[in-house]
Amino acid sequence: MIRSLLIALLFFSCACQSNRIQIIEQKINKGQIAAQFVNAPYPEIYNDIQGEQLHITYNIEKKHLPASLEVSILYKNLTSKNYSFPITRRISTILIENMNKDFISNQGILSYTAVVISQNDNKPITQYNHKLWVTLIKKTTPHKP
Repeated sequence: MIRSLLIALLFFSCACQSNRIQIIEQKINKGQIAAQFVNAPYPEIYNDIQGEQLHITYNIEKKHLPASLEVSILYKNLTSKNYSFPITRRISTILIENMNKDFISNQGILSYTAVVISQNDNKPITQYNHKLWVTLIKKTTPHKP
């Protein structure tokens, strides 16, 4: 009896992980657009669609709220973009799209990182790094006197 109770306690303590971020990268093309399947008017609008999305899901302990989600994306043309989202709920999902003209100009997403920062003490709560994530070192021109 005690052994099964300990196993159940261990299972529930492991299953209740908090303070985590999950990111799923998804490629988008015309075959994945709902309008293609419901015969929406003007199908030529959807013929040239291309891009990708980041689905960011977070689960934060209530004691850390309010917080902010800071996302940095590095594109294949070695440009980067930073996003900041306020967090007011424990669990939610945020979608970042890189579609059509933006996708063509930046050549797609190379890597990304996401950090949840507590607004109570400005400390990071949890972080997710793509396996290729690196902070770019920007080349600066020397200042001439």
